Amino acid sequence: MEFEADDRNAPQNDGGVASLAVFDRVRSQVNSGLENQRKAAHLLIAIENTIKQQNEPCVPLSYFGALMTLLEQQNILEDQERDESYDSMVMATAHLLSLVFPRIPTNILRLKFGPVSTTISEALQANQSLGPLMRDLTSCVETLLMAQDLGTWSSATKASAAPIGRAANTRSLFLVLLIMCLDERPKVRKRAQDGLRRLITRPPPPAMTHPASVPTLEFFIQQITDFCNVGSIRKDQKRERENNVLHVLVYLTTILPAIAIQSGDDSIRSKIGELCDLLLTLPVKMAGSSSTVVTQWVFQVLESLFSPPSQRVQSDDPFPHLSISVVDPIVHRLVSIKPYFKDMVLSPIWLSLVNSGFICLARLQERKAGDDVSVNLAEYSQKGYPKLLQVFWNANFSAFFSGNVKKVMLEPARILFSNLVSTCLTEGVVGGVRNPSDALRDMLSTLEASLTNIHFHDGWGSILGICESAIGRLGAEHAGLIHNLVSTCINIRDNPSYMSDFPFKAELESVLEMAALVMGLDRFSAVAPLSIITAEESETRRPYLLSIFLRALDRQPPNNSDGIRLGKPNMSYFTFTLLPLYHQLTEKIATAQQKESVAVKLFETLALQAISIFPVLCLTVPSDVAECFDYLAPSLATLLQSDYDVKQNGSDVRPFLYTGLQALVEGLSKMERELDETNERHMETLDLIAAGLSKLRSKTTNFLTILCNTYTTPTSSLLSISDSRGAVLQSLHERGQKALEKCIAAFLSIADEKAVRSYFFNLVKGVLQIQASLEESARGKEENDMEEDSESTEFALKKLRLYAMLDLLTVMISFLPEARELAAEEITEVPNDSPLVMFYNLLSGQLRVPDSTLQKKTYKALCLLVSIIPLRQLPLKELMEQIFDPEVLAITATGSKRHRMELIQSLVEFAGTAIEGEEQQDLESLLLEYIPIALSEVMLTTKEASEKARTAAFECLVSMGRKMLDVGIKHNRDVEWENERHKLAELAENRIQAMDHEDTIVARNQLSLKEFILMAVAGLAGSTAPMQSATIASLGRLLFEFHDSLELPMIKQLVSTVLMFMNSPNREIFKACLGFIKVAAVALPQEFLEDELETMVVSMLSPSSHKSHFKSKIRHILERLIRRFSLEAVQGFVPEADSRLIANIRKRRERLKKKKALAAKRESEDEEDPRKASLKAKKLMQSRQKEFEDALNDSESELGDSGDEAYIPESLRGVPKIGKSSRPAPARIREDDDIVDFLDSNVVSKVTTGTANKRQAVGSSTMKKRKEDFSVSADGRLVFADSDEEKLEAKMIDQPATRGEDYYMEAMTGEGAFKRLPDGRIKFLKRPRAAEDLDIGDDEVDEPQKAASRPGHQWGSKFGAHGKNKQPRLDESTKATMLGKQYQATRAKGDIKRPNMPDPYAYIPLSGKIVGNMKKSTQLSTDMKSLIKITKKGGDIPKQKQPQQKRVVSTKKGNKKHK
Repeated sequence: MEFEADDRNAPQNDGGVASLAVFDRVRSQVNSGLENQRKAAHLLIAIENTIKQQNEPCVPLSYFGALMTLLEQQNILEDQERDESYDSMVMATAHLLSLVFPRIPTNILRLKFGPVSTTISEALQANQSLGPLMRDLTSCVETLLMAQDLGTWSSATKASAAPIGRAANTRSLFLVLLIMCLDERPKVRKRAQDGLRRLITRPPPPAMTHPASVPTLEFFIQQITDFCNVGSIRKDQKRERENNVLHVLVYLTTILPAIAIQSGDDSIRSKIGELCDLLLTLPVKMAGSSSTVVTQWVFQVLESLFSPPSQRVQSDDPFPHLSISVVDPIVHRLVSIKPYFKDMVLSPIWLSLVNSGFICLARLQERKAGDDVSVNLAEYSQKGYPKLLQVFWNANFSAFFSGNVKKVMLEPARILFSNLVSTCLTEGVVGGVRNPSDALRDMLSTLEASLTNIHFHDGWGSILGICESAIGRLGAEHAGLIHNLVSTCINIRDNPSYMSDFPFKAELESVLEMAALVMGLDRFSAVAPLSIITAEESETRRPYLLSIFLRALDRQPPNNSDGIRLGKPNMSYFTFTLLPLYHQLTEKIATAQQKESVAVKLFETLALQAISIFPVLCLTVPSDVAECFDYLAPSLATLLQSDYDVKQNGSDVRPFLYTGLQALVEGLSKMERELDETNERHMETLDLIAAGLSKLRSKTTNFLTILCNTYTTPTSSLLSISDSRGAVLQSLHERGQKALEKCIAAFLSIADEKAVRSYFFNLVKGVLQIQASLEESARGKEENDMEEDSESTEFALKKLRLYAMLDLLTVMISFLPEARELAAEEITEVPNDSPLVMFYNLLSGQLRVPDSTLQKKTYKALCLLVSIIPLRQLPLKELMEQIFDPEVLAITATGSKRHRMELIQSLVEFAGTAIEGEEQQDLESLLLEYIPIALSEVMLTTKEASEKARTAAFECLVSMGRKMLDVGIKHNRDVEWENERHKLAELAENRIQAMDHEDTIVARNQLSLKEFILMAVAGLAGSTAPMQSATIASLGRLLFEFHDSLELPMIKQLVSTVLMFMNSPNREIFKACLGFIKVAAVALPQEFLEDELETMVVSMLSPSSHKSHFKSKIRHILERLIRRFSLEAVQGFVPEADSRLIANIRKRRERLKKKKALAAKRESEDEEDPRKASLKAKKLMQSRQKEFEDALNDSESELGDSGDEAYIPESLRGVPKIGKSSRPAPARIREDDDIVDFLDSNVVSKVTTGTANKRQAVGSSTMKKRKEDFSVSADGRLVFADSDEEKLEAKMIDQPATRGEDYYMEAMTGEGAFKRLPDGRIKFLKRPRAAEDLDIGDDEVDEPQKAASRPGHQWGSKFGAHGKNKQPRLDESTKATMLGKQYQATRAKGDIKRPNMPDPYAYIPLSGKIVGNMKKSTQLSTDMKSLIKITKKGGDIPKQKQPQQKRVVSTKKGNKKHK
């Protein structure tokens, strides 16, 4: 049995409680079907009875003594005395011992070590064939060895003298454990290996290394040595030894890293080196063998040694168990035993192992010199390691990348060589730019030569990946070393045949992006200049570099070891190269437009690419901002002030500049806050950041002036564009305004406080001036009826400017000095002349303006301002009076409802903390005065079309309820404290009165919330349906939120009141009631709904016009109620007419249970996946509003149906379907017995969106199956016919006598039934004999019909059986009736309505008899035959008189036309 670490670390003197708990599962197996389990249970019961008879407690020691005594008795038995029950008895004893051994105190195991070890050794030796016993006793051996102290282990592992006593027993038991690690039985071997690993990793205190580590390594070394030294032996013995060494190798992958952690001991380190040397001889020995399994496992063992321990991966020293003196010889041997480079089995493993070895060597060189005294670290880093790297590179690069290389080899080779030129390049290998090492020079020259050598064609993709790694490692500090490599890549890109012939374009682009990123744009351009405009004939134009620069700056830079997080100095390149290039391209665009050249689009694209680099460049926070910004600022200011005409097709570049400036300011400010000033590594970076911010602050005033003017100056061309482009251009304008807002906010964060204050005052004055001008213009319009277009445009521009200025003021509020000091709690009040007070007065005066846009911006700014101004200075009562003024309510626009609700919510929430102490009564009166006024408006807003407005209204409603509840509780506490003082003085005299008074207090706790609910209920008396439905929806939200705070009578009364509106004929009210019932079914406890269950069910299912419209919602609510109560309880109130609905719900519940059972297994597997676990946690974190909306609006059944989400996989729910499957199924009309009247209200019941079944030929298996279906009686039972006659009689009884003719079925199953073959011919189907007997008798059948029903005769033949009788056909009157001629008008064209008849529509029964003779319809007409003959002979076409009334028959085979 496997033991966990927690069990072994548990207290070992826990008495009998823990021991009894261990044996609980064993006792439960007393009646098990397995003999070994049953035997162990019986033995345990017998031992417990014996212990109880001796009046001893059932503690672990009692079990231990009894079991050891029993095991000794079994060992004494001779072979002839052992019967069939011996094996089961000794295995049961060993199993119980394995359970009780970990609970024995350590001192007892040490005290009784001698007899216990002897008994266990004898049992192991005598029962080697019993696998379960060996596993259980192995656990006992492990526990026994762990209990020994350091002295015993030291004596047992000494090689100088033979151990005696306890040490001898310890050595013998340990050797037994080692031998069992190589047992042929997998379970025994696994148990022994796990026990040895746990024993080695837990050395006896106070030792840091286990004394048994060296004997363990010696044992495995001996096993491998015996395998290597074996001579010529038999094949079976060779196979046995090979399996033995495979067991050793497999176990070494686990135990060797555990022992290597203890390699601080010199003896362990030397043994690990000896073992690795011996392991590397195995691949040489197995080279002549056809099997490579041993070699693979040798590589796996060394891979595990080179891998960092899992618990130390994140540490500074990931290889604490290794040293250069151990790893370097191993890597040298690995390089020398390289397998054949085309071996697809060993070569990938060897490459991965060499990769790990070189990475380990590179990391070990980062240690201090004193860590490994056997190696001179400085000399090794300068000579030994570079030489090893050079030898390996020169010997293996060409072998793995030249010629025809398999793809399975390229990827591990690419990983290895990429790491060699990145992670494994130490400072000793790199050297310097002027004096690099020979190894690095060879590596770079090899990469350059391979890119131009056709022999490496197949490996160019991987070689480019290696080049990217080399550039990423060397480009930042040693850019001069990679100039030639980058130049080679540029030459490949500039080759004229690049686009058509080069197969690795993405890899080459990635290399160039990395070079531009790490080298910097200046250095990169020195190697590969753009040369777009000013290029000589010999130079190559490289416009593609603009897109490469853009992608390069957007990439994540490689990790820098120096800790500098500023970007490369690329701002100078943009200032002196890209920005002039943009101006030159702009001039080219203007010239090309005048000449109407086709190059305009090319120049526009290049100009846009050049300027779009600026925001991406600023995101990297370049380090040369302070040096270049003086030259850059004037150009940026000119571009920001340029006019942009939205009518032109050119792109506006100003949003790129807004985004770039914002990123630059925010990036520098964030770095200044995060970097540690005390860290010496950050001092230089902090100086650069401070210089950059200082330069930006010096230009802030100019930029703010330009940006604010741009923001508040509307574009006149927006007013003159057509409506078709207006929406698109308006969205682009708004997007640019949002970017401009963020840019202004960034500059305001670093601007001077006085400048911000001055800007704010100027904007407020500007708003007042524009408002006065607008009022004057409005009065002028009233006086003059006629108005010029210029005046109208000017008026519109003033309004747009006013809107922009209000938005800008809202942005600047947070950056005012007073706002910052209030946020930092430096001041508690603002002066009366503060800009905040001035802005508040301005906004409060705009509440009566009827302009909807101005209302929206006013409410938005007021909501922000209320949260900033101290509440004691806020005139709360005056503001509420203005907001709820009847005139203001009358002109409130729909678009401002959301921000108005947010403002009301803020006022209600802040009211509780605004007034304290003596003014508490004023607070209550204020809330009670204005909440009833606002409540009706808030409830009506819940019916708005805007979702954001509805959400804000619901949140405001909940805030009002919480505030009313908090006020009631606060008032209640004050009353309690006041009454407590009286109770302490008069408790003895007025005990009963005090108790009554306490009950009164508890009742008053709910008083305020109850009044609020009653205020909301009053809305049900509204005269309009929207008011009533809004009230019901609001009550549902309040019930969902406050059901825990309401009393039971109040909740029942509320539910019963809402249920009264279920009988309303208004569909909107009925829908709101369904939502309320659903919320009640979800939120309320079961006992709250018991009395109203019948009313809810009956009212939902009562016959009304709403029942079919809300069928899915009603079904879902019934499912909720069934889960809350039971199926029987709900079914008892369901009318008989709706019983099928309950039956359908029951069946779907059963199907859902089955699906959940199948999905339970998948969920257990998904719990271990961190991505799915995080997704599940994210779904659980939902707001209360979201939960309420799910409960209210989720009308779909959780059981689902054919299209519900319950049957859709969870990962695909909520994802819109794409493609043909996302289209809804086309609606079709079910063809029943009667003609479909489309004007009938019941025609909806015949419309279905299900897929129509394909028509199947008569006589097929499906048709036969349908004919053989059983008949069903009126009560739903199946009727079985004893004979075919009874079956036919039953079919005749099922058909109503008054049923009309079904021409479609007659055509499919009647006498003229046919099917069309693939070649176009018609095959008539035989009529069933039983149907012939049923329809007519033999004496009534005409001769032609008889002949046609016999074999060899067909319908459609010209003559019947006697050669003259033709096939009987329908008369003309019948056909006319079938074709709808009875609706034909007599005096006009078209159809007319007839009294007592269905409306005329083109309903044509698909009967073959209407078409006529099918054989004739497929034959070529005689006239056409004659016409063809005459045409072939070259004669004239005779003129024939056309018949006056002759039905035209289609000559196309299989395409009969119906009129």
